[in-house]
Amino acid sequence: MSDEPFNAVVCNAGPCAGPAGPLLRHLSAATRRCPHGVLISTGCVLRAERCLRAQGHDSGAYLMVQPCDLDRRPHGTAIGIGPVLTNADAVAVANWLAGDSLDPTRLAPGLRLTLRRPATCLSHLYPPARPGSRSSPRLRRPGPPSSAGR
Repeated sequence: MSDEPFNAVVCNAGPCAGPAGPLLRHLSAATRRCPHGVLISTGCVLRAERCLRAQGHDSGAYLMVQPCDLDRRPHGTAIGIGPVLTNADAVAVANWLAGDSLDPTRLAPGLRLTLRRPATCLSHLYPPARPGSRSSPRLRRPGPPSSAGR
């Protein structure tokens, strides 16, 4: 069982919706075994072009795992995982998540997501911390990109 805090964000939209079902069942069980793990089901985590295509293809489900501290502040780089194509893949990801370390090299190479652009942390989901605040932050719904700074 992992004591390392994390947020696991699973795409449950578009072409990921069907394949995400079995993955979510396995990840739910794994997350319950981790005292500081949080599982989030959301829309597209990659903003991938494939999500704009017709539904019904068998390209698997995708997720991002963000290591964080106990106050849920992101720690390090988000880890991309996918495609999760089979039940065996879902079990392997769940076992990795509940294991000793969130080291991506401990995942099978076929499950490690290689992005053309670097993965960034999921900090856009969190409000800025208030000085002196010890409470857990609440997730924000991602909105349209800000036009500030353009």
